[in-house]
Amino acid sequence: MQLAIATSNYGIAASAEVQPSINIPYLLFIRTLAKDALLHKKECENENIEQAELDALSNKYNLLLTEFPELARHTHTIKMRIKMLSFIKTA
Repeated sequence: MQLAIATSNYGIAASAEVQPSINIPYLLFIRTLAKDALLHKKECENENIEQAELDALSNKYNLLLTEFPELARHTHTIKMRIKMLSFIKTA
């Protein structure tokens, strides 16, 4: 997952041009999914998870929904991932 985050970050940075050919919203979506996976991995390994971590991830998903209508076909997945966050136990 760290590689997915790093690759997404690189793609987002590389998109800083007048007419980017990179699908920036999709990279943001992939990066958020990767961070989500890392959070669930922490839960599986019984590591402490702070409420702030969950809130930050939920906020990112909500920003994807509100700011990028081009991600409409991923709306179901995004909403499901937000719901799943409510099942994570926090410290």
